Amino acid sequence: MAKYRSPAAREKRSHRRRPHAIWGRRALAVGVWAVAFLAGGSLTSATAQPQPQPHELRAQRAASPIAVEATELSVHETAHCHLVSHHREVLFEEGYGSGTLSGKLVIHLTLAYTQGSVAFTAYPPGGTITGSGEGSSYAKGNTAYFNGTASITRGTGKYAHASASDVKIRGTLQRKTFVFVVEVNAKLRY
Repeated sequence: MAKYRSPAAREKRSHRRRPHAIWGRRALAVGVWAVAFLAGGSLTSATAQPQPQPHELRAQRAASPIAVEATELSVHETAHCHLVSHHREVLFEEGYGSGTLSGKLVIHLTLAYTQGSVAFTAYPPGGTITGSGEGSSYAKGNTAYFNGTASITRGTGKYAHASASDVKIRGTLQRKTFVFVVEVNAKLRY
C-alpha cells in the first residue's frame, strides 16, 4: 500500500529526482535575458515593435481613403403604373418610369377621403431607391388626384447612400382601370 504524501512533499521529492529540469529552465531564462541585455536593450525592447518614422506616418495617411463629395442630381420622372393587387384602400401598382433615371417602379398607394400616403421603390440601372411620403387626395369624376411630398430613405448599389427630403409627387388615378400616372421631382443625393 502506498503512503500518502502532500503535494508539497511530492514536488520537493520530484525536484530531487530531476534537478536538470528546473535548472535547465532557469538557465534558459537567464540566457535569453543576457543575450537581450548584451544586444543593447532589455527583454521588453527585444520584443517591442519599432516606432514608425514621421515620413512613414505621412505615407500611411496619404494611402488612407479620401472622402468623396456626394453627387446631387435633379430628378424628373414620369411613370405609368398599372394595378397589381389591392387590399381595402391600399393599391399595389407597378410600372416603368421615364426621365432622369428611368426604370421599374413599385408603388404602394393608400387613398382615404382627403389624405393619402405612398411608399415606393424605384429600380434604375445600378441599384434601387426607396422612400415614402404623404399628401392630400381628392376625387373628381372618374379620376382621383394625389399631391404630396416624400423622402428618400435608402438605396442599394450605386444609390446605397441615396437621400432626399423634399420629393414632390403628383399623380392621377383612373378609378375604373386603376392606371396611376405619377410625376416625381427631387434633388437626389447619392
